[in-house]
Amino acid sequence: MNERSEQLFKKLMHAPDHYFQISELSQEFQVSERTIRNDLEEIQTFLSEKDLPFLRTKRGRGVQLLLGKKERVRAIAYLHHIRKGHYLSPQERFLQLIIRFSCRQSPIFLYQLEQELMISKSTLDADMRKLRLFLQKYGIEVKSHQKKGIYLEGNEKKIRAMIRAVILIHVPSLEFLEVKRKKSLSAQEQLVVDYLGQERIEFINRHSYREWLGKADGQGPIYAKHIVLILLIWLRRLEPVSGKEVSIYADRRAVKEEQTNFLILLCQFFKRRISVAEVTYITQLIESLHPQKVIDTADWTKAQLVAIQLIEQVEKRLKICFYERQTELHKGLVRHISGLFKRVKNQVQIANPLTSMIEAEYHEIFQAVYSFNPVFNRFAGAFLTRDEIGFLTIYFSTALSQIKQAQKVGYRAIVICHHGTTTGKLLAENLKELFPVEILAILSSKERSLIEKLDIDVVFSTIDLRIKGVPCLRLSPILTVDDKYMIAHFFTKKRPKNRLVRRESEDTMLLKETINALEQNGSVISSEGYQAVLEVFEKHHLKLDKKEIQPMLEDLLIDDHIIFRESCDSWQEAIQAAAEPLLIDQVVESSYVRAMVDSVKEYGAYIVIGPHLALAHARPEDGVKRLGISVLVLSQGIEFGHEEHDPVRLVFCLAAVDAHAHLNVMKALIQLIHDREKIQRLSKATNQQQFKRILYKK
Repeated sequence: MNERSEQLFKKLMHAPDHYFQISELSQEFQVSERTIRNDLEEIQTFLSEKDLPFLRTKRGRGVQLLLGKKERVRAIAYLHHIRKGHYLSPQERFLQLIIRFSCRQSPIFLYQLEQELMISKSTLDADMRKLRLFLQKYGIEVKSHQKKGIYLEGNEKKIRAMIRAVILIHVPSLEFLEVKRKKSLSAQEQLVVDYLGQERIEFINRHSYREWLGKADGQGPIYAKHIVLILLIWLRRLEPVSGKEVSIYADRRAVKEEQTNFLILLCQFFKRRISVAEVTYITQLIESLHPQKVIDTADWTKAQLVAIQLIEQVEKRLKICFYERQTELHKGLVRHISGLFKRVKNQVQIANPLTSMIEAEYHEIFQAVYSFNPVFNRFAGAFLTRDEIGFLTIYFSTALSQIKQAQKVGYRAIVICHHGTTTGKLLAENLKELFPVEILAILSSKERSLIEKLDIDVVFSTIDLRIKGVPCLRLSPILTVDDKYMIAHFFTKKRPKNRLVRRESEDTMLLKETINALEQNGSVISSEGYQAVLEVFEKHHLKLDKKEIQPMLEDLLIDDHIIFRESCDSWQEAIQAAAEPLLIDQVVESSYVRAMVDSVKEYGAYIVIGPHLALAHARPEDGVKRLGISVLVLSQGIEFGHEEHDPVRLVFCLAAVDAHAHLNVMKALIQLIHDREKIQRLSKATNQQQFKRILYKK
């Protein structure tokens, strides 16, 4: 008797005075009426074999099981001696079907599935309809063949992405991927472990840590577990079916030797075929989970444009200005969004276990980020998931907490967070905002040995810790009401050491307010005047945060860097002409111009960022000496190959020393690309002064 039949039997046995309708039982167990009748037949056989009273049926009323007290005791005893089958819920059946069709082993047929899942044909037909509907969005079809049985047909990359998505839907925590598990596996986790292979899980955890998982530590165990999952699915799908090789389409590029060696070791150990294309595919996929890694120029540009517009959107929705923390906020967002672009490209989804808590605690910020979805879709061709919105919300919540902080007197503390540095930073900022505390460091659980070297009063940790001589308070990664009460209660009992928490960027704010006051009283601050004010501040030993003092477009775009031409023979010539003033003034080297041209050849017309407007640029390390910008105005537009925004009449050339010093310049260009009328007028300008009047007119 299978588990569902046993549950049905117990339900009938414990309600002897009740008649159950077949339709009622079908709805409760979420199977067809035919399956329920099959289970009742199995129960009837069991009753007959054990010499127990049969089921009773009455037309119009249903089925009943009437057992005496002694007969019930006998029946329960018999059940304990029966080897149980495993009854699968509808959700578990769905997962099982995906796994069976993805195994690439011996053929599987529908009649076998009926027996394996212990369901009727009509229930299986209903499950298959749901499965086909789900697979449609991945462009995958369920095919049936007389000899091959049931199999999946579609792009292999999409099949792998689908398997990841299904696993994340059913077991999002991915705790089953841990070698030392803290609890027994659920039915769905066991299905996934059986599919992926316990031996493979242990091997990858043991051998891939140095090559890839170690790099993910800074992002927290969430990323490390996703890397393990990606490797396991990749390895599982490498199995050939009917002698046919797996077909993967991925761009070839250089792969680090140690990573290639590990992949070869993995495939040799488990006897799988591997190709150069497969090495490239899996390496690119995993590196999409490392936003701190160097990214390609196209993604670097898009990430900056998206980050700036996202900040503006959140500021507009919340009526809050992030100016004081804009550099740090922009830097974090660019790093995360660049990785997000790669994940979208490779169809990788990251589960965020804190999403619900983040949405509840920071609902307004969460909704503001959600409202940015249409803009993100234009850049990425996909919408932000709730989990990704949760990650982005953390950056804004952290910045907001930093802005709200004032000078306080209080404790020295450290934060230990096992959810990654970004979440740990948010926790630290919330603690500083709410309580008189200075956070000296944010550590992972592996760095607890450093605690003894620090002069601290308390440890805030998201895991249980015991440290001699230092009180440890366990908190949720997102502070709850209970957490806040516990901390407040702790502070009432332990006296602080009256250490001052430093105030950040006071001198920088003084500089900004001084410049604003001069401008509000009619003064026009030139770039030379601005530099003179800076020198006065530094002469009097005032400390300035150079990241927060960023030049405006009008500070950088000088007359000699605005050039006019009737036409260019090619987009390559247009980029070279736009960069010529920067070369003459030694702002960039000739290698930078070559890098700009090569980037367009490799990634396409990504530098065309608006109607008739291109922003030519490369990476700072390609030959930038100092920050600068120039622009080429073309009477006759040039084709870059952009479907929507060609022909290009304005070619800006940006030389950036890092990813953030030119933030105000980028903001000005984003405003420009949304003003088609101004672009048209600029393209008709004939001299520098006319161009600047049009460009800077509000």
